[in-house]
Amino acid sequence: MARARETAYSDAMLLGPRGAVSLLGALGLLFVVVAVAMGALSLSAGLQALLSGVPFGAALDATWVEPVVLQLSLLTGLLVATGVGTAAAWGKELTYREALDITPVPRALIFFAIMGGLALQFPLRELVNLIVDVGGATAMSVEQQMMLQRAVRIDSVSDALLVPLTIVAAPAIGEELLFRGLMLPGLSRRYGDRAGLVLSAALFAVIHGAPALIAMVFIAGLVLGYVRQRTDSILPCVAMHGAFNAVPVLLPVSVVRIEGFNTVGEDVYHLPLTLALGGAIVAAASVMAIARLSSGDGD
Repeated sequence: MARARETAYSDAMLLGPRGAVSLLGALGLLFVVVAVAMGALSLSAGLQALLSGVPFGAALDATWVEPVVLQLSLLTGLLVATGVGTAAAWGKELTYREALDITPVPRALIFFAIMGGLALQFPLRELVNLIVDVGGATAMSVEQQMMLQRAVRIDSVSDALLVPLTIVAAPAIGEELLFRGLMLPGLSRRYGDRAGLVLSAALFAVIHGAPALIAMVFIAGLVLGYVRQRTDSILPCVAMHGAFNAVPVLLPVSVVRIEGFNTVGEDVYHLPLTLALGGAIVAAASVMAIARLSSGDGD
C-alpha cells in the first residue's frame, strides 16, 4: 500500500518512480529552464540598470546581444532544472553523480567522441543550408549571424577565457546533464530505450528554437543519445557536444573562409561536397568506434 501511494504521488508529480521521467514531466523541466534563464537575464538587466542608470528596457535589450550573459543565464536554467528533476526522480536514493551517470570512461572513448563532434558539425551545417535553400525556412537573420561571429571571435586574453567557457563548455555541460543525464534515461525507463532516445532528441531540438535548426539539433540529439546509451556515461556526450560547439571557434572566417559555414549574408551557400561528405564519414566512423569499444548496452 505504501509503495502504491509513493507511485501515485510520483505520477502526480509527472515523474515516474525510480528515476523514470514522463513526457509531461520533461516538458515541465523545459519550462523551468526557460523561466530560470529569463529570470537570470532580468536580474542581470536590473543590476545593469541600477548601476549605470539606464532604463530597464534598454538594459534588458542589451543582455540579449551579450553572449556571456545569455549563455550563463541558460546554464543556470539547465542546472536548476537538472537539480529539480533529479531530486524529484530519485529523491535521496542516488547521488547526483550516480543518477546522472557522470562516470569515468576509457580515454579512447573521449578521443573518438571529440573526433565525432568535430566532424559532425559539417554535414549537419550543410543540412541546415539545404533546408533553408529548398524549404525557404530561416535559420538566422544577418544580424544574428553577425552576433554569432562576434561571439566566437577571440580578440583578447579575456576572450580566450570567456569564449571557450561560454560557447563551448557551458552549453555542452548544462545540456548534457539535463538531456542525456536526466531526460534520456528517465524517458527510457518510462517508455523504452528507442522511444526515450527519440523523445529526448525531440525535446533537445525544440528548445533550440529556429525551425531550420530543428532537424540539425534533432539528429545531433540522436547521435549524442546513442553514445550515452552505448557508454552508460554522459562524459563522452559532453566531449562530443563540446567539440561540436568548438568548430566555429576554431574556424572563424578570419582563419579560413568556408562558404556555407562561417560566411554572413542573406544568400544561401553550400559547403564543399568533400567537406560535408568527409565529415559525415568521419563522424559515422567515430560513433561506430565508440559502439565497438563500449561494453554498455544502454539502460
